[in-house]
Parts: sequence; C-alpha cells; structure tokens
Amino acid sequence: MKTNSSIFTSASNKLVYHSPALKYDKSSMQTIMGMPMGNGIMGVMLYGEPGNEILALNHNRLWRNKIDKTIRTADVVDVLRKDWLTRNVENADEFFLEAVKEVPMDINSFQPFGNLSIQIPSIDSYKEYHRELDLQRGVAHISYKSGGIAYGLECFISAKHDVLMLRLSTDKPGALDCRLALSRIDDPECNVSIDYDEGLLLFNGEFKEGISFSAAANISHNSGRKHWENNGVVIHNTDMVMVTLALETSHMEHNPGASCRRRIGRISDEYEQVKAIHMEDHGNLYNRAQLTLHSDHAEDTEGLFKTVLEGKMIDKRAYEQIFNMGRYLMISSSRPGSLPMNLQGIWNDKLKALFESGYVTDLNVQMNYRMTAPCNLLECEQPLFDWICGNIDKLKQRAQEIFGCKGVYIAQYVDDKFTPCCGHDRCGAFQLLWSGAAAWMAQHFYEYWRYTGDERFLLERAYPYMKECANFYKEFLIKSEGKYIIYPSCSPEQITDKGVYIVNSSTMDITLIHELLSNLIDISNEYHLDEEERRLWAEINRDLIHYPVDEEGCLREWVDDAEQQDLHHRHLSHLYGLFPASFLHLRIHPICIRLQ
Repeated sequence: MKTNSSIFTSASNKLVYHSPALKYDKSSMQTIMGMPMGNGIMGVMLYGEPGNEILALNHNRLWRNKIDKTIRTADVVDVLRKDWLTRNVENADEFFLEAVKEVPMDINSFQPFGNLSIQIPSIDSYKEYHRELDLQRGVAHISYKSGGIAYGLECFISAKHDVLMLRLSTDKPGALDCRLALSRIDDPECNVSIDYDEGLLLFNGEFKEGISFSAAANISHNSGRKHWENNGVVIHNTDMVMVTLALETSHMEHNPGASCRRRIGRISDEYEQVKAIHMEDHGNLYNRAQLTLHSDHAEDTEGLFKTVLEGKMIDKRAYEQIFNMGRYLMISSSRPGSLPMNLQGIWNDKLKALFESGYVTDLNVQMNYRMTAPCNLLECEQPLFDWICGNIDKLKQRAQEIFGCKGVYIAQYVDDKFTPCCGHDRCGAFQLLWSGAAAWMAQHFYEYWRYTGDERFLLERAYPYMKECANFYKEFLIKSEGKYIIYPSCSPEQITDKGVYIVNSSTMDITLIHELLSNLIDISNEYHLDEEERRLWAEINRDLIHYPVDEEGCLREWVDDAEQQDLHHRHLSHLYGLFPASFLHLRIHPICIRLQ
C-alpha cells in the first residue's frame, strides 16, 4: 500500500527544537527530552550536545532472566472464595499477602544495551543550533555552527535492513576530528568487552545468567586517517563519517556477534539508497492516517509545548503532534517479529527501569494498541498477538498455579516471559489476583478480526484464545443465589474507602466477561461453531451479576457497599463499557454516569 506523502506534509509531522537535549528523557516540564527512533527491534534515543552526542541503544529482546519464579496460590484463593460465601471477607487482602510474603516481588527488568558516543573535541561553543525529528520519514537531524564551520548529523534506523545508519559531516574539507566509542553503564552483573577488528568496532556483553548480546559498527570516512585508541575509533582530518550499526541478542541468535557482522556485510547499497528504502517503508505506515485541525501556528515544538505546559493556551497543532507522535512511536517500537511495546516503548537507559519497563496489563498495553486499527497500523499489532499466542501453555500454567482453574491468565504486571509480580504492599493482592487482563486482550483479537475480516486469524488465533479465556471463567465464577459472582475481583487501580483491593465483582470485571462471552457467541453463531459451548456462554452471560447501581441510579465501581478511596483517580475502570468498549448503551442501559 503506497500513499502520496506530499499531501500529508505539515509542521505537525516534525518535532523541532533550538536547544540540545542535555538529558536522556524528560525529568521536568522544563527539560527537553532526546529524540527516539526505532524499527521495532532496535531503539535509539539521541541526546547530548554539540561535541558530545550520545545514542542510547536498546534491543527489544534484551531482558534479564534472573527471576524465574513459580507462584502457587490456588489453595489460598480457594480459602478466600469459601470465606466470601460465608461473608467472612474483612481481612482478605491481609490474609492473601501473608500467604505470599515469601514470593519475590520483582519481575525481570528491560535492559539498556549500551551507548554509542560521538565526541568532537574542537567544539567548545556553537550557534544556530537546530534539531528535528521527522516523524513522517523517520529521520533525525541536528545542525549547528562552531568556529565558522557548519556541522550536521543525520540518523535513522532501517526496518528493512535492521541497522542504524548515521552520517556526520562538515562543510569544510578536512575540518572534522572525532572519536566514536561503544560503552555500557556500569553493571557488576554484566561482563562487557570492546574490540576493533577488520574495520569494525565490536561490543559484546553477557549477563551472569548467560544471556549475551553484541553490537558491530562499521565506521567509514571519505578522507583523512583512522585509528583505534582507548576502546574507540579516532578519525582525523575528514569532513564526513558514516556509521552502520547492528545489534543482536542470544534470544534470537546463538552467536549474536556473528549475526551483527553478517547483517552489516549484506548491505551493498549506498547510504542514500538505504535511506530512501527506509523512508518509503516508514512512510508507507505513517502516511495512512492524518489529523488536520487547520492550525496556522508556526512555533517550534519546544515553544509550542512550553506554552501548553505553562497553561497559556492549547494550540490545535499540539493535538496534531500528539496524534502523530503516538503513531510514530508505535511504528518505531512494534513491528512484525518484535516483542510488543513495553511500558517505555523500546527506550530505556536504566538497569532497573521505572516499573521494570514491564507490561502493565490493566491499561497500558491495551492503551498502546488501541490506536493501531483505527490508524490502519494493523501490522504493528502483530507482536501483541504473537507474544500471547506464543505463550499459551505458560498462561494456562499460570491459571492453574495461581487460581486452580483451566484456561488462561495474565497477571496485571509482567515481564517479557509473563513472570507475574506480587508486591509486598496492599497493591500486591491486586497485581496477582486481578483476572481481567486476558479478557481485555481478547477484545484486541476480536477487533482485529472485525477490522480485517481475516478468517484464518479468527479461527486459528482469535477464537481459540478467546475460548481459553472463557474456560477460565467457567471454573472461576461462583454461582450464588442464582447469579454468577466474580470473587476475588479488583477494579484497576482503585482501592475502597476501607483500604482494600479485593472486592466482590468489580464493574469492569463484569463488563469484560459480558464482552468476552458476547463476542464468542457472535463468532459461534456466525460460523456455526461449538453449539453446546455457546449455550453455556449464553447462560453465564444471562446470569452474571448485574451492573451495580447506587440509589441515585449511578454506576458504581463494584458490587460491594463501599466507596472509592480516591474519587479523582486516573483510572475510570467502571466506565470500560462506554470506552474503550462500546458495550454499555445508555438507551439500553439507563445508567447515570457520575464524573467526579
């Protein structure tokens, strides 16, 4: 599918700055973050300042494997459910957390790969600084002047060639002296070696549990001389340097270093040819959607968002850029063959990332992928389906170990291997016992089929996965007084005014189960599948506990007679049926929605 990209050209397709990014990311409203790039597998954050540019490197498969735990709580959950039937549920959170207090609370963290640094010792001051990230073409540019010389840096990451390419140049022949080096943050649990061989800068790392990763960089120049010095390549008296960089991990290759060498060796095209292929590939995805709000504001990105953050005005171009940036980040960090986007996308520079840069399944993962179908980026959602379908046996094992149920279960907070987490504060009960994540993921399978009409995907992937979700609820739900009850249940990430997470039948869980079963019935009817199962799904759907409504007719957070502790919480979980689902229709369900 090719698109005429010229019709999409606008200022909102570029992030433009006139100040360097001195830090990796945005630590305050006044700090300007680096420029993220990626091809699904490889991620790079470009930051620094003239004379000391840094490319922070990531590979989406570089996760530690130091935590591989089995959590067995089925017996504990069975006690909780029996206590609920006898209405002895006052201390459910404390009882559960006491039973799992020996369980490791962490998951494995997504790891930084390393840094490629570019140093130009002669630069001590500069002017006319310009930095931009072209979202439409997937190319980053930096330019400035120093000592009467114009410097330029251009960088992109090709999905077709699976390499990063960078060009550093000046407008004065022989005026460029620079040093390029690969390094990694100090880590006592990782051995790193750096070498130079046959014109390639080589990097190898290995964690103590045996996971290894490698990088190779081909550094060429059009004039001057080059030599190896202090773990880096030093180039003198040139005016252009080009870098081709490949990354690999032992997850995919037994010898990741050899894989990097092969990939670089296969590139026979010149820089501009590789760039053209990359821009066509990237633009084919990016140019499928457009948001035009007819803003004439010409302010650069730095000034635009400074104005917005200071509360002076909301320019329509800010909405356009947010929309475009969201699509750009999806294209950059989720492509066929990669893992799905994690909590930080594909960009992380810390050994212990914020929330381990894991997969938070009570909103974040689903929110990341909510845009793919409406924006015609369906290829970018494939990693999510591959990740889930490739781990079905593990998800069945989790359901059995944690709940004693058949079917599949996805914890609220997991790493790339679906390792569950159980924090040692009250939130730990929610992290391990909320059962709605798998059902929410099922909606993405269903929506993909509805958008594409892909029957093979439906019958081989979506429908079997959705059935496994239903198999879980067939054993998990409790029949009480003629109604199916969800216990233990939670409402992400809300807590009651009594300070507990474990409740009876949260509104969100009720809605997720209704949605799952309704979609299964829809498919079963359309394709004449599983008639006996369909009758059971319809019976559960009919007899599932009703949506809880208060005396004023307003939809409540859960069935329990308790209020939310935080009425202004960012999670509006009980409104899931309105959005992102379209399951609650106010004409059919005359429920008042109270927004605090």
